Amino acid sequence: MTQKILINAKWRTHASTSGVQRYAEGISHAIEQSDLNAEWVMPAHSGRFKTAIWEQRTLPKLARDTDVLFCPANMAPVRTPSQVKLVVVLHCLRYRFYPNSYSSAFVRWYERMIPKIIERSDRLLTVSDAQKQEIENVYPHARGKVGVLSPGLDSVFCPKSGCASEEPYIICLANSTPAKNLGVLFRAYAMMKSRPKLLVAGVTSAELEIMCPSSLRGDIEPLGQINDTSRLAALLSGAHALVSPSKYESFGLPCLEAMGCATPVIASDLPAHREVCQDAAIYSSTVNPEEWADAITRVMADRALRTHLAAAGLERSRHFTWERSLGALKHELARLGSQVLA
Repeated sequence: MTQKILINAKWRTHASTSGVQRYAEGISHAIEQSDLNAEWVMPAHSGRFKTAIWEQRTLPKLARDTDVLFCPANMAPVRTPSQVKLVVVLHCLRYRFYPNSYSSAFVRWYERMIPKIIERSDRLLTVSDAQKQEIENVYPHARGKVGVLSPGLDSVFCPKSGCASEEPYIICLANSTPAKNLGVLFRAYAMMKSRPKLLVAGVTSAELEIMCPSSLRGDIEPLGQINDTSRLAALLSGAHALVSPSKYESFGLPCLEAMGCATPVIASDLPAHREVCQDAAIYSSTVNPEEWADAITRVMADRALRTHLAAAGLERSRHFTWERSLGALKHELARLGSQVLA
């Protein structure tokens, strides 16, 4: 008999769409199209406090008659029926390394809950081998139970014609937190004699005024939060390059999405970026604006280089499919003794 899987869909109560939520929706869609016997549950209300209470108190009760409780968006109940196998996707440990990217209450909650979730989980999954190693280094009691379930590339992120604007531009998908490291990019821009337009998705005009010198603002356009993936794909397709200067990434979804759109990638030299992009990107130091200025200048000036990076990135992006992710999930469930259909 096929095992019953209950999926914690608490992420669907959030107003904005983050990379974690998009991951959870992507793997959920793959599960919906599969032969797995799955059901999704979510709280009837929103708000971080109320949904956390639901997750810890109500969700375990809902899971009593299931075989597997799957939580794809970091959080999970720490007390569940002993016969229920708990599978959790822990996306990153940014709260440990860049706590100033979050509220103090958020950091305290994660510092308290993540070790307990690791202890309770029967299988802990994450998005890259680099992140797996980091989790095991920070939390030694996770060793032996961590697997990798990388995201797939949504089909909307594919090469598109007719997206180029009259004015060449590069794009960055980030936010104003220190971990995203926009400061090094702005310093690089200040050094450049000829600057392309820079679009920054995830940053508002008010945030840009605080972060960026007034002398650069004419070359930088803040786009705010973009939840529409079709619009995001069109912006990526029209760009001469994606720049991703982050100090910390567990995977680097913007890089994958840019590669899927055949857009050249300039990324910070991080293990996760190297793992995802391999030789299909140009890498720059997280602390050296000169490297960023040089990389942007080279990509903008060298059409042959852009063509090479676009082709290499598109080929690399084909490695990441939700079908492959679903296969990895089925393999992980099989490791727990779950009876899933072939």
